[in-house]
Amino acid sequence: MADWPDLSSAWATVRSLGIHSLFLQNYLDQTHNTPTWTLAVEEHFYIFLPLLLLVLKRFNAIGKIGHATVAVMLLCLVFRLLHLRFNYHINDFMLTHNRLGALMPGVFLAWAWKHHRDRIVELTRHRRLIFSVALILIIPSFFLARGNALMFAVGLPMLTVGHAMILIPLVAHGVGGFEYTRTGRAIRQVGLWSYNIYLWHFFMPLLLAPAYRPAQLWLSTLVPNPYITLALQVAFFTMLSIAAGWFFTRFLEEPVLSLREKVLPSRIGGISILGSPLSFAPCPNGGG
Repeated sequence: MADWPDLSSAWATVRSLGIHSLFLQNYLDQTHNTPTWTLAVEEHFYIFLPLLLLVLKRFNAIGKIGHATVAVMLLCLVFRLLHLRFNYHINDFMLTHNRLGALMPGVFLAWAWKHHRDRIVELTRHRRLIFSVALILIIPSFFLARGNALMFAVGLPMLTVGHAMILIPLVAHGVGGFEYTRTGRAIRQVGLWSYNIYLWHFFMPLLLAPAYRPAQLWLSTLVPNPYITLALQVAFFTMLSIAAGWFFTRFLEEPVLSLREKVLPSRIGGISILGSPLSFAPCPNGGG
């Protein structure tokens, strides 16, 4: 973390800042990019998806977006297998053409929910079976590193499909009355900050360097049990990350989105950018 960005020389500084500003770090600066490689993949996705939609529209095939997402996922799988066969590097999991497949299921599910909602609701009634299969698909990621060849080849798509299998039943059927409890509402609120929690958690020890290490060392003196100490330190880091997520959501993301909405108003009627997330779960009274 101390060498991000690379400031070892004037040229290294200009190069590193330029590459990260253009979101090319997952290709050109894998050593010094920390978790920001995921931002590069995300930005490339935001460029790729509109282009894909324009191509489908050009050929009067916009209704085939579901098929197109599956094709992109399979193409990414082919790219990963080719990397393994000819020129595999341990950081190839960062490359956009190997990771777009992890973002396409969200597009597929949004399309399927809009056009085949009744079928999805029917197919996802057996939630225990679906969650069991999803767990089997996700388990390899508990034991295999992301640079592991097996994880790179098939573990990543298994993880993607497993997460999608967990998500869609929850979207279709909700989680019962739990989401309306105090705990459920608290989890939902933290979920609104989740992107910034993810984005900033890695940098919290660096941003709070003068106080972070002494605070963690102080926690280690409170109890002699190392497991309790570890739990306290993890809880401290987690609370800091949540606080950072709230701060950057409230004072950076929301003002910027509000300004964007004034300059370029959203065409999606009835959905507030800054309000609560759109819920697909059935309401308690059976409404939509």
